[in-house]
Amino acid sequence: MKNKKLFRISIFLIISIILYLTAIDSNTNAFNNIITFLSIASGFSITSLSIIANSSFSKKLYKIEDKNDNSKTLLHILVKKFHSSLIIFILTISMILFFLLFEKSLSNTTFYMKWFDIKVLYVFTSIILTLTIYAFYFFISLLNIFTKYVIKSATNNS
Repeated sequence: MKNKKLFRISIFLIISIILYLTAIDSNTNAFNNIITFLSIASGFSITSLSIIANSSFSKKLYKIEDKNDNSKTLLHILVKKFHSSLIIFILTISMILFFLLFEKSLSNTTFYMKWFDIKVLYVFTSIILTLTIYAFYFFISLLNIFTKYVIKSATNNS
C-alpha cells in the first residue's frame, strides 16, 4: 500500500515537473472548460453512486469480502473509488478557482534560486494540468466500473 502511494506521488511529481519545464502558458478559457467537465464528471459520479447504492446488487457486493483486504467488502472498495475520484475532481476545481482569483499576483511572483528561477504561475499551471490528467484517468476508471455494474446488474435481474 505504501509503495502504491509512493509510486503515485512520484508519477504526480514527474508529470508536474515535465509540465513545468515545458512552460505551458495558462489559458483561462481552457481552465473554464476543465471546470465544466469536472463539474459534469462530479455529477455523473454522484448519480452513479446513488444508482448503485439503491440497487439490490449493492447488497450482494456488501456480502463479498475483498480479496486483498479481509476487513473490507467489495462495496467498501467501490465507494472508496468514487470518493477518491470526487476528491480529485473537487481539488482540481478548487485549484483552478484559486488560480483564476490570484492569477495576476501569481504571474508576478518568482523565487530566485542559485541555479534557476521558479515561476509560481508555472508551478500552479503544471499542478492543475497534472490534476486534470489524474481526473481524466479517474473518470474513465469510474465509467468502466459503472459500465461493468450495469452489465452485471442486468444479468442478475434476468
